[in-house]
Amino acid sequence: FNLKYNNHLVFNLVNLYVLDTEKEFKILETINLDNKQLLRELESKYLNLNKRLKKIYFSNSFSSDFIKGHTPKIMGILNVTKDSFYDGGKFFNTKKAIQQAYKLIEEGADIIDVGGESTRPGSSAVSQKEEIARVLPVIKELCRNNIKVSCDTRNSETMKKVLDEGVEIINDVSGLNYDKNTIKTIKEYKCYYVLMHSIKTPATMQINPTYDNVISDIYSFFSE
Repeated sequence: FNLKYNNHLVFNLVNLYVLDTEKEFKILETINLDNKQLLRELESKYLNLNKRLKKIYFSNSFSSDFIKGHTPKIMGILNVTKDSFYDGGKFFNTKKAIQQAYKLIEEGADIIDVGGESTRPGSSAVSQKEEIARVLPVIKELCRNNIKVSCDTRNSETMKKVLDEGVEIINDVSGLNYDKNTIKTIKEYKCYYVLMHSIKTPATMQINPTYDNVISDIYSFFSE
């Protein structure tokens, strides 16, 4: 079977997991997809199995400029902030940020992900006005020159501003949990959306983070 989005990658084995009453994930069995009889038996037992398998099969009907073709797409990260993980403060200047964006493109980046608010552990929130002021001049320049741009933001007003300028991807570290207007915004603009998982907020997420079972808890988060 060909992997969805890249028909040069093939597979014929998948693990079937079940979530038990104790919220523990367990491998039920490894399925050989060439075993049609076994597949039919499992499909009668697990009614949504075929539907789930189709999510990872290759489909010629899927079309997207971001993932079509057979090479990985590289996203260059550009933090227009004072306090991000690696490059905080290095490009906290519109001119330097734009220069870095073009440098990333020259080095092979297909998409530039622009962020104006650090979400590293312990970081504090910035106002939407400040965030917009940081990222908008950079985004306007890149979109004007037909560079594919993603915006790393958890604020719906920032999303609207950058989507109006031509941004096509919203990368939200909060997973829809910070700004309740986010879902309305991405539905309105029909943009691509990167759904991230985080526990609590950046300011508090490293203060005794706990999971009952990290795999099942994260699975439940995305399922919800």
